[in-house]
Amino acid sequence: FIDAASAGIELSQKAEREIVSTAQALWEAIGETTALADPATGKSVPVDLFTFVQRQEADRGSNYLAANVYRPGRMGRTPSGTGSSAHLALRVAKGIHDPDEPFVQHSLLGTHFTGTATRSKLPNGHACVVPSIGTKSFMMGMNQFVIDPADPFAHGFIVES
Repeated sequence: FIDAASAGIELSQKAEREIVSTAQALWEAIGETTALADPATGKSVPVDLFTFVQRQEADRGSNYLAANVYRPGRMGRTPSGTGSSAHLALRVAKGIHDPDEPFVQHSLLGTHFTGTATRSKLPNGHACVVPSIGTKSFMMGMNQFVIDPADPFAHGFIVES
């Protein structure tokens, strides 16, 4: 998450090219110098998403405008359910958002996600934040799958390494 103002960006639809080029410059700058690892597996993971955020005025709680840029340089149409969940959880964990207060994250197209969070504990006793995000969705397509009864892999398969 990058504060848009600290990156010198005003979040708006007109600034899409600037937002994307800033993300691309950041990817080029960090290159291989930023080593991130999955805490569960220890495997290296790439930085393939930057979310630029800009706080908006709100009567209560937190209200943000967000622009997600996915590698190699594509913007998403929504504020991202996963991204909004992560942003909310991060702010609650840092103690800069009260979980009892509303959280709203907007995209540059005007779509938005609203969320709440609760503090909890993992089975190992570590503190965690459990976000809950909602929005209005629109159907984008329908699929129909047909399974041939003679297909030996009709219900999937596992290749063990």
